[in-house]
Amino acid sequence: IKNIIAYYNFLMAKERAGVERAIGSNTFAAKTFASGMYEKYLGLVNEQKIFFDTFFLYSQENNQTFFNEKIKHPVVDEVQKMRKTLLAYGEDRNVVLDTNPTLWFDKITEKINILKEIDDYVIQDINTRIDTFINEETNRMYIIALGLIFIILITVFFVRFFIGSIHRAL
Repeated sequence: IKNIIAYYNFLMAKERAGVERAIGSNTFAAKTFASGMYEKYLGLVNEQKIFFDTFFLYSQENNQTFFNEKIKHPVVDEVQKMRKTLLAYGEDRNVVLDTNPTLWFDKITEKINILKEIDDYVIQDINTRIDTFINEETNRMYIIALGLIFIILITVFFVRFFIGSIHRAL
């Protein structure tokens, strides 16, 4: 369940990155935030952080390691620099948002593709763990079933033995 909670939070963060891509593209194209979009953008950035933090809280160590290796990609730093430009709008409404919107779109798409690789890895890990759990539980079920059959056979043997013993005595 912890793995599934971690995966859910990862997916929510990845989905927010897609919305961030759209808002960033529109903002860089217009060279300013549309009404209410800065607050929406700020919320998306904070939500991503919260979802990634929760992912790390619940995920397995191997998934965390894979995430940390993949997120070291240089494109993530490039996106972060462009993100800082967008976030600077909150302190200075006259900040120049002159980043090429196509560059932003391409770079954040690369980041989202990296997140997709992490997504694939995490879901494969969850599927492997589920398959292992199902196999272990199936084996336990067979062992319990064989134990019950053995107990039933022993019980039938003793019942027949005692009935035969009583019958002979009569």
